[in-house]
Amino acid sequence: MARPRILLTGFGPFAGLPVNPSGEVVRHFADAPFAAAELVCRVLPISYREVPGALRALVDEHRPQAALGLGVAIGAPVIRVETTALNRADFKVADNDGLLARETPEGAGPAARVATYPASEVAEAIRAAGVPAVVSHHAGTHLCNLTLYALLGALDPAAPCGFLHLPLLPAQVAGMIADAAGRPQTAPFAPTDLPSMALETQIRATEAALRRLAEALPTA
Repeated sequence: MARPRILLTGFGPFAGLPVNPSGEVVRHFADAPFAAAELVCRVLPISYREVPGALRALVDEHRPQAALGLGVAIGAPVIRVETTALNRADFKVADNDGLLARETPEGAGPAARVATYPASEVAEAIRAAGVPAVVSHHAGTHLCNLTLYALLGALDPAAPCGFLHLPLLPAQVAGMIADAAGRPQTAPFAPTDLPSMALETQIRATEAALRRLAEALPTA
């Protein structure tokens, strides 16, 4: 029997960070076997203008039965299982094109789209794998929100689709602290002692979420 197909997306580095944990997790699954489903793994551009079209093209080409987006949430202490995407972009950290957006991603679209995966069950599956996770009802107004909004618009409405926000990696926080220690501080102070989570733990959380999505899909 054919395995179900799941689209898994993440992002590359942005905002001066040398790596993005979401992209690292996606690259892991691109190279690792995953028996529960066929995974289509892609690292998306950090581009407000390109993300919606890139996602529509991926859905049109691969016809996934489910989708899971990943992104980093600086300052998040645990995995955040997102439920809601707004038709709104408002961000002060520029994308890699230098764009600072304050507009609606799809002017004719609904004001919000609700994730179609069982968010509470996904969070429970992640916690059962030994990783802290909570359900979150606001994916922000940056590219992570745009990704969830665009995916929900491109997929079949019955397809399970959602988004996980990941914490920073420990090495990233260590680097931030080291950089801050080497320069004079001025008010307002930007915090550097931020929460983090090991890449291996983030991979385990994502695997638990993917397995929960696969369980709900037909295999024929």
